[in-house]
Amino acid sequence: MNPDVGQARDGPRPGNLTAGRKAYIAVTGLLGLYLLIRLALSRHPVWLGVLGPIVLVGMASAFFRMQTRRAFMTLFGQIEYADEVSPKVEERLRSRYREQIDEFTSLGFHRLFFQGQTFPILRLVMVFPAIVVALMFLNREVIALHRGGRFLIGHCILASADQTTYVQILRLGVLFATLFENGEVLISCNYGSDNLKWQKLTRHAYRGESTADTWTKHQQWVNSKEIQGTRADRSPSFEKFVNMVG
Repeated sequence: MNPDVGQARDGPRPGNLTAGRKAYIAVTGLLGLYLLIRLALSRHPVWLGVLGPIVLVGMASAFFRMQTRRAFMTLFGQIEYADEVSPKVEERLRSRYREQIDEFTSLGFHRLFFQGQTFPILRLVMVFPAIVVALMFLNREVIALHRGGRFLIGHCILASADQTTYVQILRLGVLFATLFENGEVLISCNYGSDNLKWQKLTRHAYRGESTADTWTKHQQWVNSKEIQGTRADRSPSFEKFVNMVG
């Protein structure tokens, strides 16, 4: 499984669509168009305003896998990263993810920092951001008010014992990220379904796998890269983490 990692920069670019991706786009587009027409003709047009943006963003993500973030930035405004959270938010993060933190501690990880993504509160007047935030609340994400009239979505970031790997704990699952000295980035997570190789980024999705199994597979890739002569960066920092996953 290791030879492909070194080929991240030569992988398919987002604009190169496979036959399967084209079929998926066609089906998604037809279903989306059908849904929008039905909503427009129904007696409850309010649902058009609620579901329309979701359908359109979903279709856009099918066409432009790496460009979806731009659409979200248009909807949510400038997304920023806070390298500090309040003591209250920190305590909420500790409480919410206590079980996961204990599991990672047993695997040799240690807490690196608590951080958060922030976006303007005023964006909630738009339907789609309001729905996303409501779903995050229902999913028990740690959300709080932040300075400057912004919402903050808090995260707990840990580092492996050898300092090669960050892990971000989410309600969806866990995300491991390793930066190499040549600028390549390796990401492994146990949620989602898309594997991705683009420029210097390699992303593996092990959907449904346990935390320990996902960590083992990520370690195998990191070890393989180092055997091939590509050293992992061993000086973790907030800035490096944001540049990898931001």
